[in-house]
Amino acid sequence: MTPFATWSTRRARRHGLEAQGQSISQRQTSAWRKIKCFEEKEMQIIGAQRERGKATQVIMAEKGLYKGGALVNFNAAERQALWDRVQGKVGGPVPKGHKKEKAEWLKPGLVGWVETLKGEEKLRHARLLDFREDDANGHA
Repeated sequence: MTPFATWSTRRARRHGLEAQGQSISQRQTSAWRKIKCFEEKEMQIIGAQRERGKATQVIMAEKGLYKGGALVNFNAAERQALWDRVQGKVGGPVPKGHKKEKAEWLKPGLVGWVETLKGEEKLRHARLLDFREDDANGHA
């Protein structure tokens, strides 16, 4: 990492932004830097997509509105625990504009902790960090 890259990443973090420095150019240069700032938030898990040969995703919503998919990068035991919970909640409503056969749609009650790009309305570069059952009041 160049001195500029180290400085710009430190500066972004000092201002409360989680940053990952990535060079945009193929050449080694400090002139072009891209800082991706991430945030973590809790959202409802409303669906799951599993297809052979493709990355596994959970479909997320915030305050009942569809926000996008998050990749599931868990180890085998954590992934199995998630699928056990998913299977217990299959049969939820299909969000407006989505097809029933595209995913296993879930009944309310499963919440996920997601890392996604900061400042975006929909999920981008999102990944599921953790999950839990919703509390008795239906709050995430």
